[in-house]
Amino acid sequence: MKKIILVANTSKEHIRKFCIPLIDQLHAYGWTVDVATRMDVPIPECDTAYDLPCDRNPWRSNIRQSVKVLREILKKNEYDILVCSTVVGSIIARLAAATFRWTKGLKVIYMCHGLHFFPGAGRQRWMMGFPVETTLSFLTDAIIVTNDLDLELVNKYLKAIPTIEKSHSMGVDLRRFRDAAPSASERAEHRAALGIGPEDFVLSYVAEILDNKNQMMLLNAFETIRASIPNTKLLLIGPAHDGGELQRFAESKGWEKDVLFLGWRSDIPELLHLSDVYVASSKSEGLGLNLIEAMACNVPVVATRNRGHLETVIHERNGFLVDINDSEAMANYVIQLYNDAELKKKITEQAQLDIEPFGTEAAMKELVEM
Repeated sequence: MKKIILVANTSKEHIRKFCIPLIDQLHAYGWTVDVATRMDVPIPECDTAYDLPCDRNPWRSNIRQSVKVLREILKKNEYDILVCSTVVGSIIARLAAATFRWTKGLKVIYMCHGLHFFPGAGRQRWMMGFPVETTLSFLTDAIIVTNDLDLELVNKYLKAIPTIEKSHSMGVDLRRFRDAAPSASERAEHRAALGIGPEDFVLSYVAEILDNKNQMMLLNAFETIRASIPNTKLLLIGPAHDGGELQRFAESKGWEKDVLFLGWRSDIPELLHLSDVYVASSKSEGLGLNLIEAMACNVPVVATRNRGHLETVIHERNGFLVDINDSEAMANYVIQLYNDAELKKKITEQAQLDIEPFGTEAAMKELVEM
């Protein structure tokens, strides 16, 4: 029996969101799986959960104290493998594990869901991300990336890492999203509970509200779409990290009943099945599993062209891609889908086929075999 510990910044917005399928799969192989993270919600699926005093923001995180706490955890438990994710989690983990790599043979794997530095990322991200990753590469046994651009950057700049792989990330439980499909009456009832009428045209986006997710682009597109489709509504699903600025902007436009800020939700599959088109505006993604979730619910996707979305969406085959902040192009594709039922059917049927490699079973098999 092997012992593994997963390290990330928070339990709610990372471990619970992405890592439960991995924990379940490792348990199926007979492994002991512990977790070290800021325990803002419980993780009953793991064997032991340890609380770290860290934060998702590297500038606010108590990294030194978290390294100290994690080092004590590693000292008391003889783990075979440490898997770290997120910017903050990977920094803490690799610093804490350094001694144990040399003295105990602990293997450190960094599951990178998107490098902090990449072409077009901006000077500040390069100034912070590049020196950190190049330094920590000497404390990393393997890195697993999720897109071709990150793979190219790792091979170019992080050559100190012995093993470099690309995967389909943690995967998506496709069955969970497909099986959530409601009957016509259930769909109407669920929509009515949110103030959505039977004739309303619903757009949705599942993401934290922050600058990188770029929801302002969606509000700009929404304004254009409503000029052609007045009964359009927009669901923004995810916790707000902008101090309510985006919501105040929507209210200033008089959209209180049309742009719905739903916050953190545990019923994502059900909400996606209420939607007519999924719109994704982020500036950068490592992969964009939320697009796959929407596709699994037979919802067509219009997304920004970034390194992660390019791994999922093939333009005009299984979805549509637009340039970042090109809200007019996004609006035009949404309107096209509204007016062309055959196009929507063609796009969603192809998407169902193309997402199979991203399913949990296939993705977990790929990861474990690495």
